[in-house]
Amino acid sequence: MRQLVELTEWQERFEAVGVQVAAMTYDGVDKLAAFQEKHGVGYPVLSDQGAAHVNALGIRNEEYGEGHGAYGVAHPGIFLIDAEGIIRLKRALPGYRDRPPFEELLGAVTAVVGTAQGEQGES
Repeated sequence: MRQLVELTEWQERFEAVGVQVAAMTYDGVDKLAAFQEKHGVGYPVLSDQGAAHVNALGIRNEEYGEGHGAYGVAHPGIFLIDAEGIIRLKRALPGYRDRPPFEELLGAVTAVVGTAQGEQGES
């Protein structure tokens, strides 16, 4: 969950381009609340213990079968979802330790947000 702590350092930069930061993990609500308090995470961290969203997004790590302690864990990824629920950007890497750099993500998000704002201006 080191990436969630690092994301706190980038939160203002993402919000400056109009993006609300949130995270989702398969950990339980109590564990997440303790984590947020301990690390000063000020954005929403959602619990997906049943892996419903992981399955819907097609990002379940199939290396871990039912009964394994990591069953339901997702491949780490970043999604930009607009107000209508449309996924505008998806960045995921296959290795559970691999994460896209936030600097790269901010550039990609800024481009997508700028494109979406341009589309709104054309209507």
